[in-house]
Amino acid sequence: MTSKYHQQAKARKKKRKMKKGKKFPDLTGDGKVTFADILKGRGVKRRK
Repeated sequence: MTSKYHQQAKARKKKRKMKKGKKFPDLTGDGKVTFADILKGRGVKRRK
């Protein structure tokens, strides 16, 4: 079983990999990486 520390370390490593210029994933499913994908990745909710 992994400890809470190891889980947090994995999450930090994953974030660092994104910052190194890796391609950002298409989170909205429209086929392009747009500003909406960036906001969705940050956890910003859309207003009605």
